[in-house]
Amino acid sequence: MASYLSVLYSVIHCGIAICSEAHILVSAGIYLPEGTPVTEELAELVADGQELISAENCPVYPVSNTRQPVCAFFPILREDREPLALLLCSRTGQHLSEMELGCAKLVAAVIANKIK
Repeated sequence: MASYLSVLYSVIHCGIAICSEAHILVSAGIYLPEGTPVTEELAELVADGQELISAENCPVYPVSNTRQPVCAFFPILREDREPLALLLCSRTGQHLSEMELGCAKLVAAVIANKIK
């Protein structure tokens, strides 16, 4: 998964992570150590499995000790496996284009099909 994040980070230059309902699995461009527990709000999003482009007035944070909120959330759904999600955490003032969001959604789909 780290190689997919590395490629995606080279294109969109914002914080990226993959998480389960319980913790961060891997990240790039943001300090979210592997194994760090995710917030309850994020755990609910992962369990729900719905794509989300966050509103600034209602931020969701990936972990309790970070200032960068999740700006986009793409589920990684795999049959009979624990749900995962690809998170994008943009820097303050950084707005992601439709192309950048599309790239992230594509990477989430590739991971869902490649990681068994």
